[in-house]
Amino acid sequence: MSSRRQRGLFRAFLTDFVDYGIAIAAVSMATYLPLFLRTHGASDVVIGLLPGAFAAGRMTGLLAAPRLECRPLIHRWMVGAMLVERLPLSLMGVWILLSVGRSPAVVVTGVMVLWIVYSLNNGWASTAWGAYVARSLSPGERGRLSGWGNALGALSGLAVVPLVRAAIDRYGLAVGYGSAVALGGLLITFSALVYLLPGETPYPHVTARLGLGAYLRRTAPALRADARFRWFLAAMALWLAGTTGISYYTVYAMQRFQADTSAVMGYTLAMACGSGMAGLAGGQAAHRRGFGALCSLGIVLVAGANLVAWAAPEPSWMYVAFALAGAGSTASWMGVVNLPLELADRETVPTYTAVAALVRGPVGALSPLLAGLYLEHGSYPQLFLLGVALCLLAAACMHGRVGEPRAADAADPPRPKVGEAGAAPPAT
Repeated sequence: MSSRRQRGLFRAFLTDFVDYGIAIAAVSMATYLPLFLRTHGASDVVIGLLPGAFAAGRMTGLLAAPRLECRPLIHRWMVGAMLVERLPLSLMGVWILLSVGRSPAVVVTGVMVLWIVYSLNNGWASTAWGAYVARSLSPGERGRLSGWGNALGALSGLAVVPLVRAAIDRYGLAVGYGSAVALGGLLITFSALVYLLPGETPYPHVTARLGLGAYLRRTAPALRADARFRWFLAAMALWLAGTTGISYYTVYAMQRFQADTSAVMGYTLAMACGSGMAGLAGGQAAHRRGFGALCSLGIVLVAGANLVAWAAPEPSWMYVAFALAGAGSTASWMGVVNLPLELADRETVPTYTAVAALVRGPVGALSPLLAGLYLEHGSYPQLFLLGVALCLLAAACMHGRVGEPRAADAADPPRPKVGEAGAAPPAT
């Protein structure tokens, strides 16, 4: 790849990271969105469906993987999936704008339906994005991209949070927040088009097109032979269950400390600051060393966030909890997204990415649902304490059994590749 095209590719990636950071800060799945739903009478179960639906939606990546592996060029397919994925966020903002005077139950239902549609499409788009990254960038470059991208995205979002608060104060929650979500969704919808600019070099290691059943049978030998990936899946499931409490931080602060929109703005800023710092420092570490240790550290930080929220005697402690949650979520998520790319052979990246999403789906969907049901009779602090234990178990699995794929590859036996152990032969 020419240096000019490489620079153009990085600019496209970074532009989308920044735009996505701005949009996510406007939507604020962990702060403003729970606040909006709670003021419209949503229960803990409904609020738990926000991360649950998002995680379950990743399962659709398994349908995208066989389509990607048989294509030498995927960037146009990826852009189409991104456009379909992101438009529902903008429509969700429009629905919130139109919610003034409507029944709270109707408002909540509309928001949740559009959120679920966005989440389902996210599986297709994220699997395509992962395959495009793996084909275009080396492991070291992916570390640098993750670091700068997450840092710039989070820090760009910092400027958005006070604007959302000002809009809510001036125009009310529905109009102010709805406008922010609509504009954020529109921004990232158009942002997907930047990936058309650098183009793509045809990928030579494509496979024959398979149906879903044949594709699942093909993946089994490779997964059975890769113990590190199986441990990674176990650690990821524990981590995902351990992060469930973060979705309830805002509701807990509203209940215990009477947090208002000003406090929620502060929580969002604290979370964005933690995320930006983790992205910048973690990306540099991943660029040089790998994603294994970064993922383990991020999981420990999430455990620390849960511990602070559990022990919080006053409102100021929740700012620390949100900052640690932002840092830990970003660092661990960078590892969760990138480790399958390094554990897999290049031609099987969509498979590993899709299988990881398939495991995240049920765990990510059931954990918030079970937490919401538990909170009908239990307490938030107990939920946070359970998150501490699950995250520490996940970190132990990640550090002790997965380690650093880059350092371990030389000592491990080769994994079955395409064309071996039941894999499909290359397409002709």
